[in-house]
Amino acid sequence: MKKKSDLQKLSTNLQNVFGGKNWQILWQTHKLVEHWPEVAGKTIASKSMPAYIRKNVLWIYVHDSIWMQHLHAQKTLLLEKVRGFHNSWVIEDIRWLLQQSENKARTVTSDIRRTSEIDPEEQKDFEKIAASVENEQCRNALCRLWQIYHKNR
Repeated sequence: MKKKSDLQKLSTNLQNVFGGKNWQILWQTHKLVEHWPEVAGKTIASKSMPAYIRKNVLWIYVHDSIWMQHLHAQKTLLLEKVRGFHNSWVIEDIRWLLQQSENKARTVTSDIRRTSEIDPEEQKDFEKIAASVENEQCRNALCRLWQIYHKNR
């Protein structure tokens, strides 16, 4: 067991957590989203965003069909930039998806939030699990985080 002085920030260990669970592709997507303006350039990043990686193909959300056509014309250059961002990643192709309009996304999200209620039994079960956290502030913060997650899922 590690001593309290040996504790490390979660942010420094996220890659190990993802790697241990075979979530490397999610980690790659996260890092690419995080650095998208640097990889693609600010102009392209303002009109697009990496969506996911599946079978070595990077899928990118694009704001509209005009930008989709523009990016398709620059596909080779963008693919080189993505490959150059992290040499060990195997991205063989790039494909495009039209991004859902913001109004539709907001409507779906607000409908989900209205219908999501926390099951009292689930909450009691989680609170029993959280009871093992010695620090009261941490325990309360964990419970609040769990509640927010379940209200917004």
